[in-house]
Amino acid sequence: MLSACTPAIETIAQGHLQLLAIHLVWHLQRLGALSAEVANRRLREWGAAGPDRNVFQQGEV
Repeated sequence: MLSACTPAIETIAQGHLQLLAIHLVWHLQRLGALSAEVANRRLREWGAAGPDRNVFQQGEV
């Protein structure tokens, strides 16, 4: 079972759970399990990247 504290942290709406998800996306992309496109889309959904800014570039691992 996985659990996390979820109260808001400043600008992180879902608290520690959202931070965990962002951290996992970073690691999964670096391992090649997520494409840059998918990783960037997830990070934008969670407020970890601006709407017109990519954190990862295509082909980057």
